[in-house]
Amino acid sequence: MRDGFTITEMLITIAVVLAAVLLILGIATRMMIVSTQSLTTIELADELLKAAMELRKEIIKAGPRADQVSFDPDDPASISFRVDVPFGGENFGSQSYLYTIVFRRPNIELQIYRMDSNNKWIFEKEKLLVSDISTCTFFVNPGTISFTIGKKKNNIERTYFMSIALPNLE
Repeated sequence: MRDGFTITEMLITIAVVLAAVLLILGIATRMMIVSTQSLTTIELADELLKAAMELRKEIIKAGPRADQVSFDPDDPASISFRVDVPFGGENFGSQSYLYTIVFRRPNIELQIYRMDSNNKWIFEKEKLLVSDISTCTFFVNPGTISFTIGKKKNNIERTYFMSIALPNLE
């Protein structure tokens, strides 16, 4: 008897070791891809929640009444609401403002208009609320303003839906 391996035994051993190494590399690569996708999904969800909370804050801050909300179903990317501010005008009279939230890819902007003494809307201010958004759609139901916002990153797209009850129902 000779000591050592035959060539057939060597080839079988190398094939088994190679198969095991490739299996381990394949599983590790797959886990890294899944982890990257999971992290991207979590990151998108977090960014969308922050964006939704910013929109919610601006809508609640304005405090629109349900009967003063203007929404065109043919243009679901914008919503307007009129707000009357007591003591907001000259001589401490009431002042009317028109708040318009507009989605212009990739930004969501707030535009504020003030009504002058001739009952014309005068542009007063524009504020960037959210940036880097891929979709935004508004819905209006009695007593609520709802919206869906979406964001896409690395071929993963997430959406977030939120409804806001209007506190000033009349």
